Amino acid sequence: MAAPQWKGGKCKSVQKAKAYFRHNDKDRRAEAHHANYHIDKSKTHLNFTYRGLDYKGLCKAFDDKMASVDIGRESSGQNARVVLQSVILYPPAALPREKEREWFMDAGRVMEAQFGDNLLEIQFDMDEEHEYPDKDTGEKRMSRNHGHARLFPEVNGKLNGKQFSTAAAMKRLNAALDKMSVKLYGVPMMDGTKKKGGATVESLKAASLLVEVEQLQEQADTLITDAMDKAAEITAEARRDARSAKKEADRDREEAKRERGAAWVDAQDTMDSADEYSRTVRHQADQDAQEKKAQAEREAEAMKKAAEQDAAQIRQEAERDAQSVRLQVAAMRDERDEAQAERDAARRDALDYADKAQRLKKARDGLQTALQGDLRTAEAKEARQGAAALLDALGATVRPLLAQAAHDVRIPTGQVTPGTVAGSVYAELQRRIAKMDNGTRPTAVEGPSL
Repeated sequence: MAAPQWKGGKCKSVQKAKAYFRHNDKDRRAEAHHANYHIDKSKTHLNFTYRGLDYKGLCKAFDDKMASVDIGRESSGQNARVVLQSVILYPPAALPREKEREWFMDAGRVMEAQFGDNLLEIQFDMDEEHEYPDKDTGEKRMSRNHGHARLFPEVNGKLNGKQFSTAAAMKRLNAALDKMSVKLYGVPMMDGTKKKGGATVESLKAASLLVEVEQLQEQADTLITDAMDKAAEITAEARRDARSAKKEADRDREEAKRERGAAWVDAQDTMDSADEYSRTVRHQADQDAQEKKAQAEREAEAMKKAAEQDAAQIRQEAERDAQSVRLQVAAMRDERDEAQAERDAARRDALDYADKAQRLKKARDGLQTALQGDLRTAEAKEARQGAAALLDALGATVRPLLAQAAHDVRIPTGQVTPGTVAGSVYAELQRRIAKMDNGTRPTAVEGPSL
């Protein structure tokens, strides 16, 4: 069977979880020295991850999850909280090795479907293939590549490693991986065989190594003894190196302490200088602000005075314009009153003229009557002389009336002629007197018409 290995994968501290991340990080794995001598660094470049996160990216994803959940009360020992559940994935035994990488990615999708974003990453190791003796039969076997799934044990917003890794969750994952393997690759993951005791990878490795040691013990006693002696020498040398390193570390600590003190003094000086500079800049800024404020007030006062002057000038101009308008209105009123007076005078003159014309008409009618009576009885020279004298008197009377009437009614020249009104009386009398001088008797005078 190739069921995922949950046992031994619980981490109860952030430091241990990140140590797991670091151990299986491809870049750091290639640089570091490992106690596991089965790691083949020439193949480490073949290692990969499901989400593509490096060590820093995986640590950030883990820290973000820790910050987003209720981590509960601090505890220690067996009751310490579980912050990471690591699960080892094995490909099916019957799966061809060239299909392992593809199967690992499909297995990652199955786990993501079950655990969502609580699946932080899967780190796949392709550099630990090696032969090992079966712990039961002693037969040589080749180890398989594997992956370390890093699961964050969050349930309903809280850390809960116990509920997260229940037997039901494990069985559900086993069934899903087996179904995927059969469907996509035609091989079952659960092949019916069982592993007793739920041993961890490390215990299996230890058991295999024990068998290997037993098989080689007879040939390796000398090698072991030499190795132990060499190990003792190495241990002694390591202790010496450790003491030397400790002394050097103590010197480094003292030097670091001195450097820290000097750095603190430098930092204090820098802070003092910064404070002084800040005060100077603040004082200068206050002065600049005061000057700008005073300048703004002066400009505002100047603008106010200019506005007041402009307003006074505008008021004066408006007053002059208003006075001019008032004078024009007064002049127009005077012209209107004068025109009204002239119109009234013209009306009075017209009435006077009409009255005088009426009186003239009456005089004409009386004159006509008198002339008709005188012309019937007048004879010879006395009649002519009397008519002439009467004509002269009448002309002297009518002419001033005609002139005064024309002036009073303001009739344009050319519209009143001597042949109109009483002037025609004089001309008619002159004509008749001329006839009387020729021996003719005058006829009845009808008189002029107005």
